[in-house]
Amino acid sequence: MFVKEINKVIPENMQPLAASKVTQWLVSVGYLVEQQSNDGREYKAPTEALLYDWWNEEEY
Repeated sequence: MFVKEINKVIPENMQPLAASKVTQWLVSVGYLVEQQSNDGREYKAPTEALLYDWWNEEEY
């Protein structure tokens, strides 16, 4: 959902941001991990790194 909000404010000469690219990046930096449910479906889940960073985030 946040990707749609970002795409509303990027310049017209830029390509829209794709949610799949954001997800891939979050996996690559260790904030999401690929998992498989009991029924065989794959999904992404937050890692402890994401939760730790979110919990300890400083106010700006």
